[in-house]
Amino acid sequence: MSYAGLTKVISGGQTGADQAGLMAAFKCGIQTGGTAPSEFYTDNGPNPLLELLGLVAEGDYRSRTIKNVKNSDGTVLLSMTLESPGSRLTRNEAKRQGKPFIEFDLSPILALKTGDNLMEHAKALSATSLSIAAWMAEHNIGVLNVAGNREKSKDFSATRLVERILMDTFATLEVEGLVHKMKFE
Repeated sequence: MSYAGLTKVISGGQTGADQAGLMAAFKCGIQTGGTAPSEFYTDNGPNPLLELLGLVAEGDYRSRTIKNVKNSDGTVLLSMTLESPGSRLTRNEAKRQGKPFIEFDLSPILALKTGDNLMEHAKALSATSLSIAAWMAEHNIGVLNVAGNREKSKDFSATRLVERILMDTFATLEVEGLVHKMKFE
């Protein structure tokens, strides 16, 4: 079976990786959506702008994680802490549902973001993006669920890192004609 391409990116809308995934897809013209907790609740309070990105609000954090895994073809977990409660829930739920799942610890990549290590940082970013693209093609991921840690930092460096990795992933797929962009009438 050949890869049909990416059609949609979903997440739970939380600050950090979830929102980074949605923004990367939006910037690349890819349809977005997913399930957020009731009232579009995030660490920063309710965020009704998530509705504009196609999310629906229902349930709590746990139920939205389960629903997003279910409503996707596979989940990518981009995390600074792979053993956080949310990361464990996402991993376990993907396994329980028999859905493709891939995870990356981003803390080593973020640690390389200094003047002396910029080349290594760029190589690590590229390797991660290419790995995700290859995994998506291998598992025919049309609807991608993006998960990861909430952004705790005031500088949003982890959020920007996830967004950059996913934009590079989507660009790699687009070059091969494997991204289906939204059509506007």
